[in-house]
Amino acid sequence: MANIQNVLGNNVRRLRNRNCWSQVFLADKLNVSVSFVSIIESGQRGVSLSLIESIASVFGVSVPYLFTDHDEPCAAASSISNDEMSEMKDELKRELVKLVDDFFRQKQLGSILSRN
Repeated sequence: MANIQNVLGNNVRRLRNRNCWSQVFLADKLNVSVSFVSIIESGQRGVSLSLIESIASVFGVSVPYLFTDHDEPCAAASSISNDEMSEMKDELKRELVKLVDDFFRQKQLGSILSRN
């Protein structure tokens, strides 16, 4: 029997993938760090009840659903329409641009602070 943290983590990962969301996108929706999303998905740590409620709300599922084993096969990539694939690519591009911009902004801020 899988432990409850692993069940939650597997369900979060499965729901995130089903929605074609990156960990970055989910982290932004939950107002947590990307590394924390990774920790949840790997079952390394429990999470607060308020975060569990937020996760359920973001995915539109019940809290008990998050703690129930679901042995659903993953949807085949061929079932994704061209429009959906295009939207996913556009979202990924936006996320990458945001990450790169944030990286360089932080790097520039660090450079400015180190000069002072």
